[in-house]
Amino acid sequence: MVSALLLSAVGVRPDAIVADYVRTDRNMFRVLRRLDAAPVLPPGVAEEDVQDLMSTPTEAIESVLTTFAAHEDGASGWLRSHGATDEELQRWHQKFLASPSTPA
Repeated sequence: MVSALLLSAVGVRPDAIVADYVRTDRNMFRVLRRLDAAPVLPPGVAEEDVQDLMSTPTEAIESVLTTFAAHEDGASGWLRSHGATDEELQRWHQKFLASPSTPA
């Protein structure tokens, strides 16, 4: 949700955020494993079974994005109203949207 908030705040299209969310959701067990945070599976339990339990419906992130979009000035306005500065928003914009060959 935090990633979706920040991506939305810097102008990433909602459909691109949802697509990223779906990709991440499908691989969440492997993401957690890479972070050394994956649950230890009992004998006989397949990774696919756990993945289904950890999955969140796409409608959940769509609802979050709709909530932020309803705020004055969207997600960036929500962040500003909760203490984020324009400088922070600009840094996030550079970090998330700068091309790999462009220094951030």
